[in-house]
Amino acid sequence: MRVIGITGGVGAGKSTVLSMLLELCKCRIIMADDVAKNMMEYHGNLSGDIIRIFGSEAYEDGILNRAYIASLMYGDSRLMEEWTSIIHPAVNKEIAEYIKKEKNNGVVDFVFIESALLIEHNYEKICDELWYVFADADTRIERLKMQRGYSREKSESIIAKQLSDEMFREKCSFVIDTSKDLNFTRSIIKNKLAEYV
Repeated sequence: MRVIGITGGVGAGKSTVLSMLLELCKCRIIMADDVAKNMMEYHGNLSGDIIRIFGSEAYEDGILNRAYIASLMYGDSRLMEEWTSIIHPAVNKEIAEYIKKEKNNGVVDFVFIESALLIEHNYEKICDELWYVFADADTRIERLKMQRGYSREKSESIIAKQLSDEMFREKCSFVIDTSKDLNFTRSIIKNKLAEYV
């Protein structure tokens, strides 16, 4: 069983690639953001840390008050660093446990871990390799306009804050180009998966 990280910038087509992977091979997909959300729920693994750092007001009627937490962290780099130093290692550890269970079960051939921040948060330590989902900037901006209603300015601002194409390519061993049609992307993935048979 191979563990592969899937990463790429906003609008690159990661969701499309994950859907294709589900069709093309026996795999389990782990969304890092979903793991983090589950751990941050009331009585989740991180709820004690959340209350300690942000106070009991962090939960309203058992529901995480994200706006309140964001307001506390905004402009407070110390608080942001403290929270970041807790959440990312905890999520990595939880995902490592999921991987261990899948290996023990012996049902799937691949575990794919999706996160826009795989590189920043050291997922190369728990993945066999990292794959980069790529689309050119104009394609990404058009997708964000159609799918999320973002203006060109907003899309460009988000893209500018993410890792550069060069950095993604340097850190990842395989690139999936989604700029063309779906059949092109599917063929790239099929050919790559065939290498492991």
